[in-house]
Amino acid sequence: MPPSTPSEPAPPDPTPPDSLPPVPVSPQLPRSEPTPPAPTSPTPSAPTNPTPSAPTNPTPPAPTNPTNPKPPAPPAPTLPLLAVRDLRVSFGPVRAVDGVSLEVSHGPFGMALVGESGSGKTTVARAILRLVPAAGGTIRFEGQDVAGLRGRRLREYRRAAQIVFQDADNSLNPRMRVGAAIAEVLTAHGLAPRGGVGDRVAALLSEAALDPSLASRYPHQLSGGQRQRVAIARALAVSPRLLVLDEPTSALDVTAQARILALIRRLRGERGLAYLLITHNLAIVPGLCERTAVLYLGRIAESGPTSALLAKPAHPYTLALLSAVPEVDATARRSRIILPGEAVPGPAAHPSPHPAATAGSAALAGSAALAGSAGRGGPAARAGAATPPGCPFHPRCPLAVDVCRTEVPPLRTVAPGREAACHRAGEVLSGLRPPGHGTASSSRIGGVP
Repeated sequence: MPPSTPSEPAPPDPTPPDSLPPVPVSPQLPRSEPTPPAPTSPTPSAPTNPTPSAPTNPTPPAPTNPTNPKPPAPPAPTLPLLAVRDLRVSFGPVRAVDGVSLEVSHGPFGMALVGESGSGKTTVARAILRLVPAAGGTIRFEGQDVAGLRGRRLREYRRAAQIVFQDADNSLNPRMRVGAAIAEVLTAHGLAPRGGVGDRVAALLSEAALDPSLASRYPHQLSGGQRQRVAIARALAVSPRLLVLDEPTSALDVTAQARILALIRRLRGERGLAYLLITHNLAIVPGLCERTAVLYLGRIAESGPTSALLAKPAHPYTLALLSAVPEVDATARRSRIILPGEAVPGPAAHPSPHPAATAGSAALAGSAALAGSAGRGGPAARAGAATPPGCPFHPRCPLAVDVCRTEVPPLRTVAPGREAACHRAGEVLSGLRPPGHGTASSSRIGGVP
């Protein structure tokens, strides 16, 4: 009997594995000490491992995978670096800038603002940098209203947005050596320790493709191209995110122009710069700017991607600017579109091109007196003159019709990503050309087909 009594509990041993999951077996667990470890170890391991692992593995990847692509997506459509909306600048009775809107994306990015002298390009740039007051509109830099910046925030904006003026002779102090002019910027903004200013100046000159030994020279001892590169080096001293280049190649020979353009292209890639390139020469725009805006009398005449705008203009004024660009290839040369008068409002400076014979001579005679002031791009040339009714370009436009003389054309979309302020933009885009200038032909400026 003693051996049989211990053998009686043996049958429950095989049964517990089958009856462990049901509830009735759980009260028997405390009776036998060795039995609880056996059922408890399989119970949590068997049900616990499959149960959490099944819901846990699929659940985190589902929310994690969709959330990972979403954070990168918002940064892509973030606010542009610079957004100008309906900018207006007045000098007394003269409206120098009238409703200009443009955007500059984060770098590397280039935006070109082109137009003849007196169209208001430099005034737009100065208003963006708060060098002249704006009469209306908004200027936002990374979402901040530039007009409302004060104190520290204004100083930060001054560092983030810099300008390279058109004439380096006037922007550089003739009594300061080149090195001292650049060091003054570093010291004023506290960007280099007193003992490291010289090294930083030498590094900036080298970055601008200049010999650091030129730091000991005065501006008059340098060539025009060297002075312009010194101005660029001084602007880069504060590590700006936006650079305004106001006619950086004007008054320079062809070799110096090529070097300045190559420098801008290199700095764009190395520093990730965003810049607003102001020029009257459409030949330097391709390869430097993704977008181009054409300005006439303080208003946007046309804007869009540079390659598309140069290949197929949608505004007669852009056609005239393109025809003025010299071509080396004789087979690619276009017939020149001569516009009467100057880019100055008023009936005296804007004789109607109809009939062209009488208007042409009157225009040249009337514009000669204004050439001195208007050629320098100053708004004073337009003092006392009223903007013509209708389209501001119609007195000089060879394609003007009756509606152009009475209604101001709105800036409207004429193609994907393109806008034009012309009543006949669709016809010009389709190939309409002034009489005697043939049909549309593709532009070859800067290698653009």
